[in-house]
Amino acid sequence: MNPTARPRILPLVLAELIDAAPSRLRKRLDKEPDAAAQWEWQATIEGWLVSTGDETVTLLVKQGVVESIQSLRCSCLLSPRCFHILACVNTLDSVDSIDLQLAPQTELASTSNEPQPSSVPPLVNIDAEKRKAARQVQYELGLLTRLGGRRADLLRQSGLLRAAHACRAAGLVNLGNSVLQVVECIRRLRDNSDTAEALTLAEGLAHALQQSERLLQTDQVPLSIVGQARREFLSCDVGKLLGICAEPILTLSGYAGVVVYLQGIDSSASAGRDKLFTVNHTRPGESQWIAQSYRGGIDMGNQTLQAAEVCRSQLLVQNLSVSADGRLGKGTSTRWVLTERSLDLLPLEQGRFGQSLAEQIDGIFASAAVAVDERAAGWDLIAFDAQVLGAQGASLAVQVHGNTAVWKLRIAIDNPQLPYRENLSLLARCPGLELRCMGRLRLQSAGEVDLLAIAHPSAETRSESLGDQDDLATLPKLKLDEAWKGVCNLGFERLQRTHVEGVQRWSSEVTLDTETPHARGEFEGSSLDGLEPLRRRQVAIALGGRHAVAELSSQAHRRDRNQLKQRHQHTAVQLLELLAVAAHEMEVGAGVWGTDKGQAVLRLDRIYLANHLYLQSAARHFQKHRWMSELIGEIG
Repeated sequence: MNPTARPRILPLVLAELIDAAPSRLRKRLDKEPDAAAQWEWQATIEGWLVSTGDETVTLLVKQGVVESIQSLRCSCLLSPRCFHILACVNTLDSVDSIDLQLAPQTELASTSNEPQPSSVPPLVNIDAEKRKAARQVQYELGLLTRLGGRRADLLRQSGLLRAAHACRAAGLVNLGNSVLQVVECIRRLRDNSDTAEALTLAEGLAHALQQSERLLQTDQVPLSIVGQARREFLSCDVGKLLGICAEPILTLSGYAGVVVYLQGIDSSASAGRDKLFTVNHTRPGESQWIAQSYRGGIDMGNQTLQAAEVCRSQLLVQNLSVSADGRLGKGTSTRWVLTERSLDLLPLEQGRFGQSLAEQIDGIFASAAVAVDERAAGWDLIAFDAQVLGAQGASLAVQVHGNTAVWKLRIAIDNPQLPYRENLSLLARCPGLELRCMGRLRLQSAGEVDLLAIAHPSAETRSESLGDQDDLATLPKLKLDEAWKGVCNLGFERLQRTHVEGVQRWSSEVTLDTETPHARGEFEGSSLDGLEPLRRRQVAIALGGRHAVAELSSQAHRRDRNQLKQRHQHTAVQLLELLAVAAHEMEVGAGVWGTDKGQAVLRLDRIYLANHLYLQSAARHFQKHRWMSELIGEIG
């Protein structure tokens, strides 16, 4: 039985069950959080039957969701306050889990015929109900920073679930989802799941704290910060779109599908010119559903179109609607017409992808400085020409056109159902092959890109290669299928030897090394900025709470402080001191949220958030410098 196929549960129902359970049951489940995973789960017409061996639990669901305590029954006499039901629901994902926003949503198209100005985002008033919900979240997260994720038992998780429900009731959709993400991280951590990551918990905790703090510090915020239960689509004056590429979607919470990237090419639509848009097609499922979503049909307007065709075509559209993050509406009022790509519109070279690498990277880091909820579709995509050098560990080593530094092209999703690994392994066997690459920039790892699609090299690269015909004759050339129209989506199509011409002799099989997972709490490529002592504290608090922070008088604290001082990281030294003070002044009493004995007490959650913002800003600045210095040093 695959856990991703199981029903989901409303957060408030789960919280009520936890609160109603006797303490002895909660303690037992804290010791055996995955007890129900070993039981036999069987789907029925009305829901699910779970056989525990001696007893049988019945879960009645509506559209795959457990909506009330009355929907839960057990053959034992203690139902619903029994261990069997509590263990079963503890394995279920909440309805508003990490990636619920990827699920199909109802479109609310604007009734106005005039295009809405994209430069002025709608604002939402923060009323008393929203403030109360944000304070409840802040309180629960403050307790979590004291305890740490490893000590967050069922009762603490129940408090977080209730806070998430309060956010949903008050209309704070994004904050509620962020809290549920934290709960999901805690559950995986306590279950010792293979998908548990301390770094994800640390960043999720900080993100939720940042959202709640922003809501409490102002009277109005953009709608993108609050979020919407149903995505709102406003009218858009873009009439022509160009398919760029397609990417698989596979989430830990059980959603799979495809996202197609499109580019506005209207000469008259100033707001949409060269802007990226997306068409998503997802549903609950596993990796097997990805290929079907790509080759099968997507309902767009009054017709059904294949994602494999949309990503390679030029589209004429009428009555187009778009959400704030660039997702296109697919309502019946929209009209879509697929046409052949114009000969002058070369693949992966239009709009911002025709800019220099320095301009593209500068734009990506500018988008990274914006709040996550306000970033546009495809903000981190980059296109460039490169020549294959060979395999380098788990990556494809290439030399980017005009740059002597070696870049690493990485596997975007390492799943046996997706051909990423096979495709990159084949390309590694073709040294000298020139490609036009489309990928996702890894901000924290200079020179590394998750490769999504390839095409023939740009006209500029081809013309420069013609300068030496003797060398050109000995190099392999890319020859894609005509049906692919010049673009190979590496997550869907499988490259064959026939797609590369001029290989004198195919070398022995080249297999990229297995990606070595980073240790829990490791920040990829971040240790070079000298702030590792602060990062260790950040992850330690997320895992172990205040007891994981070294005291001011300890040798560990003095060592880390001296290390930061030697690097002239004076702000980091102050934050390190504040973390130690905030963590250990809590021991004096109940002054966590106010004062104690007339003295102001530092709140650990506030210092934790300040530390996160400082590390985030420093890492972004440092990594941008690394990316740009390499490019400017070699290109400029």
